[in-house]
Amino acid sequence: MHGFGISTIESGLTVRQMPSSRRRPGSSPIVVLNNTMGWIPAFAGMTNQFGVLSRNSVFLNCWVTGSLCAVGASMNACIALLMLTCGSAVANVATSEAERLAELTRPQSNIEIGIGAISDASFAAGNYTGLERKGAYAIGAFDWRGDQFSYGNAADDKTRWRIFGANLGLNARSLAGEFDRQGAYRITFGYDEIPHRDSDSYQSIFLGAGSSSLTLPAGFVRASDTRAMSTLDASLRQFAIESNRKRSEIGVSYAITREWELRAGWRNDDREGTRIRGIEFGNSPGNPRAMLLPEPIDSSTQLVDASLAYTGEGLRASIAYHGSVFRNHVGALVWQNPFTSAPWVGPGTPLPVNFPLPMGQAGEAPDNQFHQLSITGNYQFSSSTRLTIVGSRGRMSQNEILLPYTINPGLAVIAPPQSGLDGVVDTTFLNAKLTLRPLRNLNVYASLRYEDRDNKTPQSEVVYIGGDVQLQPPPNAPTDRVRTNLPRSRRQTQLTLDADYRLAPGIAMKAGWEHDDVTRTFAEVEHAIENTLRIEFRRGGTGEWTTSAGIAHLARRSAPYLYNLPFLASYTSSAFIASLAAAGGCAVAIDCIRAGPMQRKFYMADRDRDRLRLFASYTPDTALSLQARLDANLDRYPRTTYGVTHSRSLSANLEAGYTFNASTSATAFVSHEHQRLQERGRQILNPLSAGNADADWWNQLIDKTSTFGAGLRQQGLIGGKLELAIDAIAVRGRMPITTTVGTGVTAAQNPATALPDVVARSDNVNVSARYAFDRHSTLRARYFFQRLDNADWAYPQVGAATLVNVIGSREIPAQTSRHGVGISWVRIFR
Repeated sequence: MHGFGISTIESGLTVRQMPSSRRRPGSSPIVVLNNTMGWIPAFAGMTNQFGVLSRNSVFLNCWVTGSLCAVGASMNACIALLMLTCGSAVANVATSEAERLAELTRPQSNIEIGIGAISDASFAAGNYTGLERKGAYAIGAFDWRGDQFSYGNAADDKTRWRIFGANLGLNARSLAGEFDRQGAYRITFGYDEIPHRDSDSYQSIFLGAGSSSLTLPAGFVRASDTRAMSTLDASLRQFAIESNRKRSEIGVSYAITREWELRAGWRNDDREGTRIRGIEFGNSPGNPRAMLLPEPIDSSTQLVDASLAYTGEGLRASIAYHGSVFRNHVGALVWQNPFTSAPWVGPGTPLPVNFPLPMGQAGEAPDNQFHQLSITGNYQFSSSTRLTIVGSRGRMSQNEILLPYTINPGLAVIAPPQSGLDGVVDTTFLNAKLTLRPLRNLNVYASLRYEDRDNKTPQSEVVYIGGDVQLQPPPNAPTDRVRTNLPRSRRQTQLTLDADYRLAPGIAMKAGWEHDDVTRTFAEVEHAIENTLRIEFRRGGTGEWTTSAGIAHLARRSAPYLYNLPFLASYTSSAFIASLAAAGGCAVAIDCIRAGPMQRKFYMADRDRDRLRLFASYTPDTALSLQARLDANLDRYPRTTYGVTHSRSLSANLEAGYTFNASTSATAFVSHEHQRLQERGRQILNPLSAGNADADWWNQLIDKTSTFGAGLRQQGLIGGKLELAIDAIAVRGRMPITTTVGTGVTAAQNPATALPDVVARSDNVNVSARYAFDRHSTLRARYFFQRLDNADWAYPQVGAATLVNVIGSREIPAQTSRHGVGISWVRIFR
């Protein structure tokens, strides 16, 4: 009997016996269940397992006794027993198919609950994670989804909703949700918290840290410098510098018609905590006193967005509004002066001996707002031509009430010229991009970008008090303490042309040119032009190798660099400017050399940059993949004598992946970044004229960072229920600093020894496991190890009184070495 078949009405399955000519000698007959999807063999033995392949790839298992289906047995008896044994299973095929189909088409919900523990506390490791404390912590997360969907449900109105949360047991938690009806509307909301941990080793002499009023402790001995502050060390108190950001947001979108959609959103960011701020007090020519104070943070930012969008055949357009309102709830930071008035009073000053200078005050970030209207359009002329235009017009404003020049009694003579800044900046932005394909193998891209930042803030004369310790001069006096604010504006026009040509299948060349024109007001450089030429070759396709190589040259040239132009523009007294010209021995004021080094700002100075990009990918088979990337930049400043003269950067990366089998895979990577910066300065002996070239000094800073990482994945353990993953990352950073000085530099200004290298080391190991009890329950376990080791000479070598005019904060670099474990249970449900 070479074959026969029967059909089951319930499932549409056909049972067939494999012809004897296709069986191995001595083997049991092979019974196959056939449906529209194909054939699934089941080998008969002591117990035969029949796999049923449904229309949706759902398997149904049933068992029959092998002796009745052995060679020589009655096939009719075998089939009869088969139908009796598997009848109930065959009858349930439709139910099983529906369940499996629901798993594939309806999103699953899940909840995770567990507990973890950390061996040691680490303030730095809690930055953005909330995992800074020692001991146990809760693990909590969920993703809850709901809808009316079921296969063939005519009542489904396409309504869907979702609520999900993560890190619920930590102070880096997040919660979000959405509710929508497909094609009609969508509502979203979200809330998250992000902790920022700055320093737990900071120390301060002030009471009231964290508030806007800092006072000296009782009995503190004030002095002209830190060497005479006998109670300085005893007064230092440790205070953690940290802050938290809380964000709430909600968004709504509504489909008015098939083509029109309306969207609106609101977000609120609240920040509370402290940060470190450098404060200057006093001014005895060139030697002000300074401190690092704990500055309070208490601010909120509201963001509002609304848009109306149209999507039609070939055209997409939208009009949008964006608003931002910032409110700072800290008006000013006030502190008691720990220095005596001795350095700033007495002979040579207009202040009498023992003149009280008890308090200092510094302003905080002012309240401000920004409003912008924008229009976006995208039109598809044809399959090869597309135009995109984005334009916006905005206004920034700030008119916070100005603080008095000083809060020390007896010093204030003239009030500020106005109650507030009345600051206004108008912004204009336009970006147009055209994409063409004039030839079959040629793509052309052209874009024009225009940005205008027009500062309309009125100019006012400010008669300021230097360091809170000087008497005000009369208005219009020929002095450096009568200044005018400089409302800086900036205008930029950028034109870009790119062409991409396919030379052969899998081989292409891309070339481009970019022209950048920038104009500034009240700046050292009023006008600059930068041109960029680039070319790139790519080789790809279906072969083993994918490679690309690109080079670019950028050249920036500007108008004459007038380093003292903003300095002179800030003075309204013509008599003072004339005195500078006379002291400098020059007839033209702009040619005078002001006090200070003649360094040029690197982002404005003339620059030549050469850029190289290399990439290669090798995939000889489905198991192995290799990738390598190299990026290099070389910057030269041909007209900069003082300041940054050379800069180099190199970034190299190598990645490898290997799949041993369907269950085991491994990845590894190594990267290295190398940056080198060279700068030149000069020690000026005469404040108004340059010293000789022998007084020059050179600095070279090298920043080297290497990262190594590897990962291993193993699936299919313990009958396919267990998955293991191991990841390890090691980071090594080093920054050597080399200083060379000329023979004209005095010994007091020449470093006696070389500065130590700044070193940073970090190691992280993560091991995770997942064990699936069934399709709905999973047990997760995790172990991690963290180590952070930094060495920065600027911390341990600077104590509270190391610097004569600056009170140190005794901070130390972050050090971490700890272990952590966690175990959680995940349940999937609907």
